[in-house]
Amino acid sequence: MWAGALSAIIAFAKLVVSPFLSAIKKNNTTNELLQKAVEALTRDLKDMQKDREYVHKILEKHEERIDRNADGILVHTEQIKTLFNDKRGK
Repeated sequence: MWAGALSAIIAFAKLVVSPFLSAIKKNNTTNELLQKAVEALTRDLKDMQKDREYVHKILEKHEERIDRNADGILVHTEQIKTLFNDKRGK
């Protein structure tokens, strides 16, 4: 009688516990893969941030050059106007 009850409990435990342990193992594997993916995304995000900072520095230099050239164009335009006015006056 005890043997039958004990074997029933063991069989029930195998039916319930074994799938549960299998599910936990799969869950842990999935969590490890997700953790690795998150770490890779974090590295990529840091690299992208460095790239953005570099691009912004380059853009600032280009803006400075554009501003200098725009100022030079204004000066040249005024010089051309002055030259044409001098020729007309003579």
